[in-house]
Amino acid sequence: MRGFFRLVIRRLRRYYDGMKPIRPIDLVVSVDEAAEIVGVSPRRIRELLEAGEIDGRQTSKGVWLVSRASAQSFERRPRGPRPGEK
Repeated sequence: MRGFFRLVIRRLRRYYDGMKPIRPIDLVVSVDEAAEIVGVSPRRIRELLEAGEIDGRQTSKGVWLVSRASAQSFERRPRGPRPGEK
């Protein structure tokens, strides 16, 4: 029976050795980093977070953690002319 478990462990190690581990730090970014990814201001990112258009979570200290995937998939919508522009 021990030989079986050793074989399973050996095969699992061989399988997982080639995989890059996913660290939680890679899954979330700060508001500033999300703003750079999306191409908007940090203030706009906070607005999008509060509106639920970008996924994120606010910590108990009020700091936003933004989903990297959500920020990368968010498409900046084309905006109309600013007031005073033609």
